[in-house]
Amino acid sequence: MTGISEYLAKIAEINRLDIKSPDGWIFHPGMLFQSTAKWWGDFGSRHAPHEGLDILFYRSADGFVDSIGPDTLVPLLADGYAVNICDDFLGRSLVVESRMQSTSRFRIFSVYAHLDIMPGIETGTRLAKGDMVATPASTAGKKSKIAPHLHLSVLEAPSSIPARELDWNLFGNPDSPVRLVNPAFL
Repeated sequence: MTGISEYLAKIAEINRLDIKSPDGWIFHPGMLFQSTAKWWGDFGSRHAPHEGLDILFYRSADGFVDSIGPDTLVPLLADGYAVNICDDFLGRSLVVESRMQSTSRFRIFSVYAHLDIMPGIETGTRLAKGDMVATPASTAGKKSKIAPHLHLSVLEAPSSIPARELDWNLFGNPDSPVRLVNPAFL
């Protein structure tokens, strides 16, 4: 896998975002891995710790806070294969197995959530680092009042779990054999 800073720089580059500096991305506490706070709506508490990193806000070169939108292209973090595409509460999630990091006992996956997946991407599609895989799903009309954004999770799953079962029933379940990894430490 690659570093999260490099990944964020790639998002800025391909979308021609006018970001002030490489560290111009803004993450409120509720957007961070394992946070129990919300960054939307009533800003209260989440029902469970956050499973990943929400990518949305950045500081532009002129110093103003801006955000990605539903037309933002989402690149792939690392080479892999699409192993599942499943619904989530804002859009769809793309689950990609990273062949480079997997072992016989455990497999490494990146999950790109709350998206509209690009046409032609389906289970079994081979994907390369940097491929454009999706755009954030529009949240217009959703009762959650959450802005369109990219949710990125990284997880380690036992090889015994079939790829078709890798969905939010496992990712958000504290009793799951799937281990969530902090994407900020990539």
